[in-house]
Amino acid sequence: MMLIPYILGCVTSTVDGGATVQQPEDTQPSQYFSLFWIEEWWQHLVVETNRYANDQGPHRKWTPVTVSDLKAFHGLMLGMGILKSNVYSDYWRTSKRLFMTQFGKVMPRDRFLTIWRYLHLADNNAPQRDNPDKLAKLRPMLTHLNRVFKENYTPYRDVSIDESMVQFKGRLGFRQYLPSKPIKWGIKIWALSESTTGYMSNFQVYTGREAGQELVKDLVAPYHHTGMRVYMDNFYTGVPLLCELATLGIGGCGTVRANRKFLPTELLPKRVRLDKHQHQSAQAENMTFCVWQDTKAVCVLSNFHDPLRTGTINRQSGRQQQHQVEVPEALSKYQSFMMGVDLTDQMIGYYMQNHK
Repeated sequence: MMLIPYILGCVTSTVDGGATVQQPEDTQPSQYFSLFWIEEWWQHLVVETNRYANDQGPHRKWTPVTVSDLKAFHGLMLGMGILKSNVYSDYWRTSKRLFMTQFGKVMPRDRFLTIWRYLHLADNNAPQRDNPDKLAKLRPMLTHLNRVFKENYTPYRDVSIDESMVQFKGRLGFRQYLPSKPIKWGIKIWALSESTTGYMSNFQVYTGREAGQELVKDLVAPYHHTGMRVYMDNFYTGVPLLCELATLGIGGCGTVRANRKFLPTELLPKRVRLDKHQHQSAQAENMTFCVWQDTKAVCVLSNFHDPLRTGTINRQSGRQQQHQVEVPEALSKYQSFMMGVDLTDQMIGYYMQNHK
């Protein structure tokens, strides 16, 4: 197996995952929320929202917002994610038909809609850079979230990198269509999420440039020499990337396209014909390449799995019940830990409020 030389001895787990600051057992949800929406960020929203409203000229219903106004506004938004309705006015009903809420006691409907109209995250009058930022109006929030996500929680050893989608059907130069995702049209996000909880600790928004291997290195940059194990799909996986991750003290494992460079040609599907559910592996130093035959051949590359170890996955043939099939350990672990970003999307979907 001809592979690029590399060093793997530093890939030993030193990850001490979990919350960076332990909270008392009686901590309230609002107190957890305040770890991410800190006072500095509330003040930023107040300044930029009032600035934007003033720039738009006089509005008879507008009065400057305060931190208390924005906290009430955000609270109502979170409530809309729990109690869903297709019409915003339903939340301010004064007579009970299907349901009646207490939204009107928190904030009048017109005040809520006016704040939503003028809610702003960045200064439109800030000097423009030579290389314009397509996400300039969102950049302060994206930077803030990426920072507090990492400050408040350290993911445990196993994480996954994958695409996530924010639903959007308007006109946008970098809007994407991903037919395999539950949300097919929208803004694509590259995310690093913990495999067992779905906690997203780092992300980047796609704006028109795709560089899979560079993207992985950007997302794992805060976790060098921690022994973190990153699972990814075949868009990213390649021998040079996994070799470089190994030198940075990070494990990498993922499905890999058979036409990638430096893979062992003697095991590629076009050279070897395996019976269904058979598998073969090859190793060079600590780099492992496995081929498992299902309906199609599945290739897996890893810089930390033992090529001799095996695991099991569940398969189903026709109408038969699921049964366990032996596969290389790298593939079984990939199937177990690759779902972190999907879990992120699932958790977000439970509380997503309706919006345009």
